[in-house]
Amino acid sequence: MVLITAVEAEIKEFHESWVPPSDEPEPIDIRIYYPLIVLQGSLYEAFSVAGDFKLKKSNHIQFRKEYHSANRHDTYQIDVITEPFLGNYLTLVEREVEKTAKLLRRRKDFVRESIQRIVARRKAAEESVEEVKPVVYDH
Repeated sequence: MVLITAVEAEIKEFHESWVPPSDEPEPIDIRIYYPLIVLQGSLYEAFSVAGDFKLKKSNHIQFRKEYHSANRHDTYQIDVITEPFLGNYLTLVEREVEKTAKLLRRRKDFVRESIQRIVARRKAAEESVEEVKPVVYDH
């Protein structure tokens, strides 16, 4: 799915541009991605009732996509909305982000400790990569 590829590319670009802090603590920079498909036409939710297939007109549905590979298992939640619902959707996202920010601020010590562990693991991984130098043979 192209939308998942775009989200993955954005995340990869962010991680590749990250530079470990030298002596100061890593700033808290949490990114939340909201993959979104906006339709100009009608949107229908499909469901089953007593074995019958039903369609119901909707302004917003959530699509769940699981991605499996040899070393990863990811689940993506993708919002699908109609164009007229966009304003309401943005209000929902704004409320969710505010609620998440409040929760993170309340748990800031835990968040800070978690970030420091992630930074330490990343620095260790980068140092081990730097230690492995390729052998170059001159002919």
